[in-house]
Amino acid sequence: MRDRPVVIGMRRPHPTAMRIAMREAVAGRTFVQVVHCCAASDADRGRLVLESMRPHASLPERRTPPVGFRLTTAGVVDALERASRASRLLVVGCADATWFTQLRGSDVVARLARHADSPVMVVPHDEREPGRPGRVVLGGGRAAVGAATVRFALEQARDRATVVVVGREAADGATAPVLAELAGEFPDVAIDVHDRPGPRVVAGDLVVLERPEDRSVPFAWSLDPLVATTVTTAVERRCAIGIVPGDGR
Repeated sequence: MRDRPVVIGMRRPHPTAMRIAMREAVAGRTFVQVVHCCAASDADRGRLVLESMRPHASLPERRTPPVGFRLTTAGVVDALERASRASRLLVVGCADATWFTQLRGSDVVARLARHADSPVMVVPHDEREPGRPGRVVLGGGRAAVGAATVRFALEQARDRATVVVVGREAADGATAPVLAELAGEFPDVAIDVHDRPGPRVVAGDLVVLERPEDRSVPFAWSLDPLVATTVTTAVERRCAIGIVPGDGR
C-alpha cells in the first residue's frame, strides 16, 4: 500500500477533507494526490483553486506526508475513477445528501461511491472535526459484512486511536465470525457492542459500510434497513462516511 496514494477529489477548498487525507497518508506511509478537474478554458481558475489548498497541506501535530497537486481537464468522474484504481483511499467532499437519497447520473459523489475501485470516504463540506477523534461505527445488519469492510473499520479505529461500535444485530449475526477473526489482528482496538440492534451515531463519528451490490437504486433503498437507518443519521449529523467495495468486487 505504500506506493498507493490517498487521492482527494476537490471541487473547492475543503480543509477538513484535506486533513483527513493527510492523516490517512501518514497511517499508510504514503502520499496525498489532490486532483481538481476543470474545463481547459477555466484552467487559470483551476490553478487558483489548487493554490488555495496549499496552506492546508500540513499537519501541525505530526509528520506531514508529501502532497502533490494535479490539474486535469478530464471529466471529474473519469479522472477520479481512474485515480481510484491505484489509490489506497479516495476522499471526496459533498454539499448535501443527494448522493445517498437520490439516483442522478450527474451526481459525482454517488457515482464514485458506487463504482470506485478503492474505498471512498465522503466528507460533508460543513463537517467539523471534534476535539478528539470520534468513534468508528460499522454499519451492519442481518447480512454478513465482508472482511474488507470490517478490516477497513478496524484500521480506521486503530489509526484514530478510538473504538469500533457495532450494533447487536451484526455482532451476534452473520458478521460475528468475521469480527472474531480480524479482531485478533488489532489487539489495541476495542469493539463496543451496543445492545440496540443498530448503533447510535453521534456527531464526529465515522460510519463505515459495505457498498451495496444493487447499483440501480439510491443507496438509501439498497441497504439493509438497519444500515440505512445508521447512515441516514450519519448524513443528518454531517458525519464522514466510508464506503468499501465488498470482498471480490
